[in-house]
Amino acid sequence: MSQHSILLIENDPGLLEMLSLILEQEGYRVSHYTCAEHALRIESESPDLAILDYRLPGMDGLALLEQLRFRSPTLPALIISSECRPESLPCGAPSTRLLRKPFVYATFMASVADLLKSGVRP
Repeated sequence: MSQHSILLIENDPGLLEMLSLILEQEGYRVSHYTCAEHALRIESESPDLAILDYRLPGMDGLALLEQLRFRSPTLPALIISSECRPESLPCGAPSTRLLRKPFVYATFMASVADLLKSGVRP
């Protein structure tokens, strides 16, 4: 079984580092960035899951998700935010979930696992 790849974009460097370490310890390959534009310039492969902060410098997480889904329409995504509301998520978006900050580790990992399972690709 191949290792799942996760694209993680979070503007808080401390939270970014902590989430990256947690995901890597669970066996995931993680590409992480603090800025949406930087990730779009560098990432050439489509990840298995995108974990995006809603509030990012420049482009917000929902605009970034739109760009990522242009490349990969079925990409599952977890939006993490203290500000975003569920009704802000794109209507009919496949496999998109909102996780409100602050969150607990178990809820975060359960969301990751559920989204990866729902977003299984051939």
